[in-house]
Amino acid sequence: MAVTFGTGCFDQGRGWEAEPRFRVATDTVELAADALLVAAERFMMVGESGTEHSEDEDFWDEEDRGPSSTAVSVDEDAAYVAADTDAWLSRRMADTMKSILVQELTRVGVSAVVTADYDPIRGIRARRWPARTS
Repeated sequence: MAVTFGTGCFDQGRGWEAEPRFRVATDTVELAADALLVAAERFMMVGESGTEHSEDEDFWDEEDRGPSSTAVSVDEDAAYVAADTDAWLSRRMADTMKSILVQELTRVGVSAVVTADYDPIRGIRARRWPARTS
């Protein structure tokens, strides 16, 4: 499974003026959405440096900021995961998030076409995917 970005790279190759938004097109949308919930939690621990910090770390370097929130949604064709990074996505953060996404989808056996989805119209009818309680 490969994940690619369709936008140009800005700031001398260090990142994009965009936020990480991934579209996971699959026949197993609900299973993918459940995997994306796990990925979204992990996204919250990724700093601009690309480091995935552990939950038990007491302190992050102020300059290695991570997302302020994440969301998972679904429509009939795809599951979506997005993170709020204040319209800036460093190349290292993107690489780590792509790796996390592939790991979590692979872990549950989801076969999918994954794209970085910066089109705000795409997924407009998607509904928020809640965490499973059972």
